[in-house]
Amino acid sequence: MFSTPTLALLGLLSLFSPAAAQTWSSCNPMTNTSCPSDPALGTAVTFNFTTQTSTDASVWNATAGKVDYQTEGAFFTINQRGDSPTIQSNFYIFFGTVEVIMKAASGQGVISSIVLESDDLDEIDWEIMGGNTTHAETNYFGKGNTTSYNRAIYYPVDNPQENFHNYTVVWSQEKIEWLIDGDIVRTLLYADALGGLDFPQTPMNVRLGIWAGGDSAEPNGTIEWAGGLTDYSKGPFSQVVSSIRIVDASKGASYTYGDKTGSYKSIKIASGNSTLAQTVNAPPPMSPVQKFQSLSKTAQIGIIAGAGSAALVLLGLLICCCVKQRRAGRRERALVDADYEKRTAELMAYRTEMSKQRGAGERTLLGKAVDTALVPVHAAISKPAQRAYLGTLLFVTTSLILLCTSTFAYVLFYYNYVPQIGVERTVHLQFGNGNPYGIASIASSLVSLQPYDISLFLHLPRTPGNLAAGNFMLDLAMLSPSDSISSPADLVSSALVSRNASGSVLALSRRPAILTYASPIIDTASKLSSLPWYMLGWRKESEVLEVSMFEGVEFSKGWRNVPDKVQVIVEADEKMQFYEVGIKIIARFGGLRWILYNHRILSYLFFTTTFFAVSLTSTFVAYLLLSSYLSPASSSTLKPDSGVYIKSDPSASDSEHFNPLSTSDLSDTSRTFPTLGRQMPLHYSSRTEAMKREEEDPKVKREEVDEIERATGVQSLVAEADDEDEDDDAEAFSFRDSGIGTSLDDGDRRGIQRRRKGLFGGVDRG
Repeated sequence: MFSTPTLALLGLLSLFSPAAAQTWSSCNPMTNTSCPSDPALGTAVTFNFTTQTSTDASVWNATAGKVDYQTEGAFFTINQRGDSPTIQSNFYIFFGTVEVIMKAASGQGVISSIVLESDDLDEIDWEIMGGNTTHAETNYFGKGNTTSYNRAIYYPVDNPQENFHNYTVVWSQEKIEWLIDGDIVRTLLYADALGGLDFPQTPMNVRLGIWAGGDSAEPNGTIEWAGGLTDYSKGPFSQVVSSIRIVDASKGASYTYGDKTGSYKSIKIASGNSTLAQTVNAPPPMSPVQKFQSLSKTAQIGIIAGAGSAALVLLGLLICCCVKQRRAGRRERALVDADYEKRTAELMAYRTEMSKQRGAGERTLLGKAVDTALVPVHAAISKPAQRAYLGTLLFVTTSLILLCTSTFAYVLFYYNYVPQIGVERTVHLQFGNGNPYGIASIASSLVSLQPYDISLFLHLPRTPGNLAAGNFMLDLAMLSPSDSISSPADLVSSALVSRNASGSVLALSRRPAILTYASPIIDTASKLSSLPWYMLGWRKESEVLEVSMFEGVEFSKGWRNVPDKVQVIVEADEKMQFYEVGIKIIARFGGLRWILYNHRILSYLFFTTTFFAVSLTSTFVAYLLLSSYLSPASSSTLKPDSGVYIKSDPSASDSEHFNPLSTSDLSDTSRTFPTLGRQMPLHYSSRTEAMKREEEDPKVKREEVDEIERATGVQSLVAEADDEDEDDDAEAFSFRDSGIGTSLDDGDRRGIQRRRKGLFGGVDRG
């Protein structure tokens, strides 16, 4: 520890310290009467820098560098010469408390500082030199007065560059107290500061920062005070602040200087609520998850069920689209394949007929048996059967998916809507600072709008001290998630809890308790009768008390209104001993929750079936709507004899369009066909072209046909038709090969005759 002469010397050197490097005023009310009012904090607030990612510009003003926020807290770092990162509050306090959890920066000549500064240069300081690993400096100024040099005093602290410590200033009208880790190290009375003239007493803002007092540009006195020249090559140097708690002892919207005296009596406090207090106490913006959690359980379940239903409907629609598109593709392909299949069928019919004529009519018994056996096989693998299989598979798959989703939705609904019926937590009591106290977490165990019975159970030995305590009080407070306990001392007094009840304590109860009384004779007789059990360790001289603290307590909606921890304080005149202390919470179910909990199977069947039915109905309706929307009204077919595509209804059966006597399906393209035996090949000329040429010049048309026959040696189909006419009387019903791979009946032959006659103007050329 420094000697008195050393302290005096350091105090003298501190005169040259530019604590002024971070202490300045944009408008001094001692010299300027038009200075604006200072915005008041007007409340108490804690800033946890370990959870921040950036500086809140509405609360803090960052200067001379950037502050980096990490898991340990806010890092004020000197990376190079000229860096001096500092944050200054945009609000002022008029007496109060400033409590900073900080780890100072290392490095010779580097100063980590906590400064309270007013517009008229009243100042209260904490300053830690980077090269001093054993002491921290306390200092103050009044109205910028530097005529005396005995204000700075150093106090021991354990390695401030490696360890976090609590540096606190408690400031009132009567005195200023500096504390390290809760212990008062210095007290300055109002009268001791030059009769109050140098006593800091005007509204101050709060400044945190780091600067290089050992920079070579600083005066020699400052460099000596800082501990020597700063070697920037050994950097970076970082001051780390994990949190700061600020309490404004005054209440109001702003503070204004009434005159130039600089006295606290001249400060005028504007009534109203501080806007900055509303800003700093405003809850942080909620993430989507927190917004969802803040909803009621019913709303959460509704959103989840709605999203699940929408997903199922979309899945069903997607399946329907795929199926519909596949069917449309099959229809289009069927139109393309129709002509090919028809021609193939005609060819196969022709070959079958020819085979029969060649004497292959007697089929073996085995062949008939095979054909008969294959009939069900063909039916089973036919296209209608395949469509039925696919439809059944889709229906079963969709039903299973909906059933699984319904079960999952019910399970999710149950576990979100029905809370735990019983919750037990052990409370670990702390001793050594007045009454025993303890805190236990019950996070995510309770829900809003649900009545609970809450009781404390205490396992106590029947010691003389516990028996002598007689009646003692149990204090139980249900704390909200936003509550934070700054120190163990806050738990000792229930009065403190009452003061915080407006924001952090959701429910508070105090109940008496006492061990069961037994007269000395009864107690002795009871112990003697149970002596063997005591000796075997099967019984102990203890008692378990269960004290009801709340009956049917209920919490409002919102996650901030549901407690996540409990605080227990045991108040007794005597020192008491405990084996165990715990809390028991029992939910009083009613209405739907009672039904769901007491009739689980019936509830599961009812809700799952209902959800499944609604989902299945919705999917079916969506399928019908989509089918009607995507189903084509007609398909394209070729109009006979015109080459133009027209629309026809694909749903109509083939029987509605097929006419065995119609020649509209015959090709009108000029072709040459092979014939059987030694007959000449048949040549067919287009009817359209022939009629056109016949209209132009029938004689020329006949000559062209004769010329083609002489040149190619191919007999015209018209001529063949004439030959057929000659044999009509003798072979009216006999079979004749048409030469085009198709067997024609008698009606078709008569149709060909009519076409031939029409081709040559109604004159039989045969």
